[in-house]
Amino acid sequence: MVTFTRKEIFFAGALSFLLMIWSCEKEKPDEPLPPETTGTVSGNVINAADGSAVGSANITADPGGYCVYTDNTGSYMLADLPGGQYFVIASKEGFCNDSADVSVVAGQTVTADFLLTPEFNIIKWQLITDKPVYYSTPAIDDEGIIYVGTGIYLWTTSGSLYAVKPDGTLKWRYDLDNNATSPVIGEDGTIYIMDRKNVLYALDRGGILKWRYNGWDNDDFAEVGQRTVAIGYDNTLYVFVGLDLYAVNPDGSRKWKFDPGRGGTPCGASPVVGSDSTIYAILGGEVLYAVRPDGTLKWEFYLEKYDEHSFTSPTLDENDVIYFGTENGEGGYVYAVYPNGILKWRILAGSLRPVRASPVIGMDGTVYVATKAYSHRQPAEVLAVSPDGKIKWRYTVESIHFTPDDVYSTPAVGADSLIYFAAETGFIYALNPDGTLNWKQDLECGINWSSPTLIDDGTIYIGGLKNDGGSLFALQSGSPGLARSPWPTFRQNNKNTGRYDEF
Repeated sequence: MVTFTRKEIFFAGALSFLLMIWSCEKEKPDEPLPPETTGTVSGNVINAADGSAVGSANITADPGGYCVYTDNTGSYMLADLPGGQYFVIASKEGFCNDSADVSVVAGQTVTADFLLTPEFNIIKWQLITDKPVYYSTPAIDDEGIIYVGTGIYLWTTSGSLYAVKPDGTLKWRYDLDNNATSPVIGEDGTIYIMDRKNVLYALDRGGILKWRYNGWDNDDFAEVGQRTVAIGYDNTLYVFVGLDLYAVNPDGSRKWKFDPGRGGTPCGASPVVGSDSTIYAILGGEVLYAVRPDGTLKWEFYLEKYDEHSFTSPTLDENDVIYFGTENGEGGYVYAVYPNGILKWRILAGSLRPVRASPVIGMDGTVYVATKAYSHRQPAEVLAVSPDGKIKWRYTVESIHFTPDDVYSTPAVGADSLIYFAAETGFIYALNPDGTLNWKQDLECGINWSSPTLIDDGTIYIGGLKNDGGSLFALQSGSPGLARSPWPTFRQNNKNTGRYDEF
């Protein structure tokens, strides 16, 4: 009889147990891992001024309200985000926000880095207005008085014309029947302004009404776009109302009416006056007309696409080449048309991005124009276009709100060669001639159709809106006024005359 020691029995039992476990594991089928349902966003936050890391920056992702902070190396990680599209914002007190539209894929990590620009304050003063400053670009008279209108077409039913002293104090205010557009200053100091209902007002420098005119044959109005008076060399006022172009004498009487004899949309595209007194106006939204000073047709130019239309006030260079922006379902375009009505060039400014701001021209002939946004993936842009129609660069305007931020504001080119513009982001920007950011200032106030007005001491005036009210801002730039170029700002000059003047 064979006997085993306790030690031998223990080892035999242990071996049997291990063999049993191995056999069970061998027979057990592999179970698939559960599919990943979340992804991760990670990256770094950098100080745009010196390249250093920004610690304790707040990173938020919406929808969902996800939030983390960067560590002392500027790094962050947003984990466990369900797959989908997120709007991610990086922010920190003392810096301007940066943002990105990020696609999160389950099981993957996507990188999103941010540049935060340190804030600085160049605001000289801010005047609170009763209504938003929306469609109105400030005009400046020979004594430095600033004129600006208030009211927003879809939100308010009344507006005012403000006269403001250079120190930011109110000189006077005149209440209009309806919302105001941009004021224009005549050679004798008369201030002309139109309201939403197509009433044309003439006021003296003391704020006393000289006359008002609304005897148009058809007073249909557009809900979108500018309607700013142009002043000819003989002081005739040119106004578009409905689908027609009118000439009004300085005493408020009608001189003539140009009726193109066709339909269209009463888009808000203000007329301009060329060096030979030809009036250029886009009427019906889809045809550019050249009209002689006697009210007769010189030529007409049709936009390329049947569904294309324009809200932009045209711009002229020293040779009377006409530049303007358009839009249709495909996007926004910029046209250059010779003064004989022949197309020079046409470019696509942005896919699905309408052009509603007017072009401006730099000292070297570069054309600058801004676009609206289509989405966070296709944000607003500012473009530089060479005189022969080639895009030189694009500057992307970040969106800081949940809905995309547009640019309606016409840029201004400074004598320092910087390009100044503003956006619905609430910032006013200064771009270098190569399209890089020089600085931006947070106004904490949405900017729409109001454009920067830059005077010789470097002061920039611009209007904005916040809630039901508005503001007129004065900011200090380093530019000694506007560039000496054919058309450096909205309506060519700081009186908003819409007339080509020697530079």
